[in-house]
Amino acid sequence: MNNNFDNLSNSQNSTTTGFFQDRNLKNNIGFLCIVLSVFSILRCYEVLVDINNKKNAGIQNYLNGRGSYEVKLEPNIGNFFFVVKNTEKTAKDAHQKMILKANKIITELYEKNINKNDIKADNYVSRPRYANDSCLKGNCPLNKQNPIGFEASQIIFIKIRDIKKSGEIVSYLAEENIDEISPISYEIDDIEKIKEQARLEAINLAKQDAKNIAKSLGVKLSRVVKFNDSLPTEDKFKKHGMIENRDDFAPIFSIIQGDNGEQKLYSNVIITYQIN
Repeated sequence: MNNNFDNLSNSQNSTTTGFFQDRNLKNNIGFLCIVLSVFSILRCYEVLVDINNKKNAGIQNYLNGRGSYEVKLEPNIGNFFFVVKNTEKTAKDAHQKMILKANKIITELYEKNINKNDIKADNYVSRPRYANDSCLKGNCPLNKQNPIGFEASQIIFIKIRDIKKSGEIVSYLAEENIDEISPISYEIDDIEKIKEQARLEAINLAKQDAKNIAKSLGVKLSRVVKFNDSLPTEDKFKKHGMIENRDDFAPIFSIIQGDNGEQKLYSNVIITYQIN
């Protein structure tokens, strides 16, 4: 009977121990489930935030302002050259008299308000002049030539800044028996300065255009993200294979000549703003 009592006691202790072990296991499993759930929720939140940030980063809230400015091109300088030359029996006399003649003309050009820096002497040449011997009987050697004198010549380059005096200057040179006078090439003295002025005006117009558009849309301009005033490059064509945005290829300057010969310079710019 004692044995039966001992067996019963051992059975009750074993049952009690298993019960506590099962309850602890369940508690551990429950706690683990809670931890995993919290981790999953946090991870999902991070993924959603990351996706939202990427979407927001992909939104391009931009606005383009365009400006175009026109400048009428009027030539303000004239370039030409003339040749001073003189022929004498000796090279020395030819040189000296040519120099005297050239100096006289240059001094007179100073009097006509031609700046010293706008006169350049170049290409001095001194050479003998030949003529075939007159052979009355026709028995002179064909290759026999005798010098009849020496010629000294000098090319003078002139820049006329007051183009209204072009005719007066050419007439004076003709009076001095200058028979080699080049045509006058009328040009613009500082085209780069004109281009810079046109670009500045175009930029101001582009800024105002962007402000007007932003006001109409009820948005605010933030910062400039792009400024375009360049021609298309070969690299862009190679990279994209095609023109994706025609605004990226607007020429900075273009010179248009009208039917009456009048020339105009156009400056085109595009300013891209980020908007809020």
